[in-house]
Amino acid sequence: MTEIVSNINSNYNALVLQAEHRLTNGVQFQTSCTFSKALDYGQNQTSGADVNDPFDPFTVAYDYGKSVTNIPQHFVGSLVWEPMVTTANRVLKMAVNGWLVSPIFTEESGLPYSYGVNGTDTKVQTVPGASGSLNGSGGANFLPLAGRNTLEQPRIEDVDLRLSRSMIFADKYRLEALTEAFNLFNRENFTSVNTTAYSVSGTVLNAVGNFTVPNTAGNTIYRERQIQFALRLEF
Repeated sequence: MTEIVSNINSNYNALVLQAEHRLTNGVQFQTSCTFSKALDYGQNQTSGADVNDPFDPFTVAYDYGKSVTNIPQHFVGSLVWEPMVTTANRVLKMAVNGWLVSPIFTEESGLPYSYGVNGTDTKVQTVPGASGSLNGSGGANFLPLAGRNTLEQPRIEDVDLRLSRSMIFADKYRLEALTEAFNLFNRENFTSVNTTAYSVSGTVLNAVGNFTVPNTAGNTIYRERQIQFALRLEF
């Protein structure tokens, strides 16, 4: 028998710190740092009967913990630097003026995960029709004493850079050549790790050797280094 209820709560608390320096003498920067915590009972956006299974069907107390989207620390810093000289030396002015350097640095905590367990203790009576689990309920499979989502994946770090040079000619045309680099230092940001900590064999709980080993690298926002070039003419 399947029972679907709607009795789940979640909460989110955060502290956001920001600092900004508006464009002065060719320099502008902005930083933002967020400290937060998101807690819930492990629910997701799916309403199917075979998901959102609690660890214990008689209480949701074991399921309360960090949300799967919990990112406790997030930092973003950006800089715009437009060097400018006012010297009478035309060669120096042409060499320095017109450049624009704009880096962006992002760092954030990795997403949480639990001590996963595969298999069912043979001494535990499994609920008929349910899949195997540590306590025989067919529900979520994690160590209840450790709690849900108590571990964190590796941190995410990313540096993007935009470098451009503008030139004005004939008093009405502006030509800009620019280069943009994403993940400038080609850092490999992992977005998934092996979450199976133990495997049940009979009545024995065996440790899994590759637990916490990264198995997926970012391939969307945080992916391998990419560089693009462009020319823009304004008239």
